[in-house]
Amino acid sequence: MIVISVSKTYHNAQSRRRKWGKPRCKPFWVAYIVDNNEKFVRKRISALQVPFYKRKICHRRILICRDCENSFVGYVKNDTEEVECPYCG
Repeated sequence: MIVISVSKTYHNAQSRRRKWGKPRCKPFWVAYIVDNNEKFVRKRISALQVPFYKRKICHRRILICRDCENSFVGYVKNDTEEVECPYCG
């Protein structure tokens, strides 16, 4: 499970901007996740789970292996983190 983003959205909102939506739109938190099968999933979370998911946010980067010089997609938390190459092991 790789967390891509955490954001607040509104239930039954008709527009992207809150002030133009329905007057009784209820906000809720959503975590955007890439699961183990590489599927993009949107999961509704509570306000208490938001700090936990925000700490687990990863960034999708195209990385290049220094040994075999192949490029691959990896998920990293920061730019200094190194990921093992899937081709050369």
